[in-house]
Amino acid sequence: MNLSVPQCVTPAITALLVLGVTAPASAQFEEADTLPRFSVGAFGDFGFRNKRGETAAGDEVSFTSSPGGGLRLDYRLTQTLTLAAFGSYTRVQERVEFSDGTVSVFDPHFDLFHFGGELLVRVKPRIPGYFILGGGAQHVAPEGDDPGLQLTSTDSFTETFGIAGAGYEFASTRGRAFRVNFRFFLINPADQERYNPKSIEIDFVLGAAFILRL
Repeated sequence: MNLSVPQCVTPAITALLVLGVTAPASAQFEEADTLPRFSVGAFGDFGFRNKRGETAAGDEVSFTSSPGGGLRLDYRLTQTLTLAAFGSYTRVQERVEFSDGTVSVFDPHFDLFHFGGELLVRVKPRIPGYFILGGGAQHVAPEGDDPGLQLTSTDSFTETFGIAGAGYEFASTRGRAFRVNFRFFLINPADQERYNPKSIEIDFVLGAAFILRL
């Protein structure tokens, strides 16, 4: 079942704010300027996806919410700025909410590949919370070549997106760290023949990562 953005945002923001306020600065066990500049990480997330477009009959088209995962490479530019590149994969289905209120989820699946970059911004070096700004591209690869009831194109296509969010780093040492975060993906849906895409699709993603410093 797809959940709306407001249902997910409030608990996530509240949890990160509580962590940021209650965690002492000593949670960062190492001084920032002694940490290695390069790090790699593995992450998992869950994406809550919203409406991509609408048919002439008023039916709303979206992809199903689903888990995903990927890898990232970080480079610490300064004590408060980190530049990152990432790639991830998830698998979804097409979801249609008809004008009469009924909902159907159709096969086959779609493979979603995300490639992008991010800037992690800390207010101060020893504050474990950070803001996230970035962008990239989403490549959508349909599994089937027969449209059937499927409204989204059976040909592969690529869409651009922007990222805005926040995160919290904990259990940080010279060799590793853990992160939790939330992100808004502002996607520009590709043109479709069987429905009219929105100008911007806003998806909400909750994630966690393990970071290994090199």
